[in-house]
Amino acid sequence: MLVLDTAEDKPDDTNVYAQLNRTAPYREDELAWLRGQVGGDKHFASAPFRVVAMHQGDWGWLPDNGAAWTALANEAGIDLVIAGHDHAFSYQPPDKAHAYHRLILGQDQLARIDATGRMLTVKVTSDKGVALHTFTIPSRR
Repeated sequence: MLVLDTAEDKPDDTNVYAQLNRTAPYREDELAWLRGQVGGDKHFASAPFRVVAMHQGDWGWLPDNGAAWTALANEAGIDLVIAGHDHAFSYQPPDKAHAYHRLILGQDQLARIDATGRMLTVKVTSDKGVALHTFTIPSRR
């Protein structure tokens, strides 16, 4: 599992930041780091599943709307991206633009992920234990 910092949800020049934010260069460095992880880490290469956890879905605010991040995730064979931030449940299976499952957890929701060498099973429940959504991801490796 890789954990990413999606920084802020607005551009650096947004008034509320009083011109103090400099997340754009930080995010460029983070993307370079991610390229190194998916391109050269032996543990990543041999992992039966590749999961990314981050605060904001769709890679956070980026000038290109996360296109470079999505392309890298697709190329790297990411299986699942888990995020929050939106405070509402959302699940999207792979599609033409995203080769991976996308899960956004809302407030008071939990995801339990059980893994075998061949299957990830994701069960989303409320904090009261009420089942909300379950899906499985077969290994692509």
